[in-house]
Amino acid sequence: MTVIAIVGQPRSGKTLLMTIILKNDHDDKNNRIFSNYKLTFAHEILNKDFMKKYVKDKETLINSSIGLDDVHTFMESRISGSVKNRIGSYFMLQTGKNNIDLVYVTHFIGMVDKRLRAITEYVLYPTFDKEKDLLKVKIVDVFRRKTKKKIIRNVSKYFKLYDTTEVVDFDMD
Repeated sequence: MTVIAIVGQPRSGKTLLMTIILKNDHDDKNNRIFSNYKLTFAHEILNKDFMKKYVKDKETLINSSIGLDDVHTFMESRISGSVKNRIGSYFMLQTGKNNIDLVYVTHFIGMVDKRLRAITEYVLYPTFDKEKDLLKVKIVDVFRRKTKKKIIRNVSKYFKLYDTTEVVDFDMD
């Protein structure tokens, strides 16, 4: 299990980077993909009905990768006692037992519930360079306190894998 946070300003390439990671997990690891936003490759959409199903049948997610765009909309630090946060927290904390990779996107890491921040292993900071068609990524290994950089080239081909204008809504009420 790996938990990755992708953090950055609007249009910095956060969802693009998450989509690249999910696509690679799908193609290279043969993981099942689950996300709260629409992708053009095989995946299942996460919503409250799916979460209820997962609570009853945890095998649903074994050997999978989960992508959560705008995670702060339901795992928000200021509403930690809410139903959304408690369900989200239960879900997140069970991922380690089921070989689930979790990737989430937020504008500010401090907006995310502290329980999710506590299990986050890597924080990635992307910078999208449209002219050069590349994504520069600063990778911070939270537990080892090491930093490295990576450049992903020819990223425009990944835009066809998701809708860059989709507004994510994760209704748990």
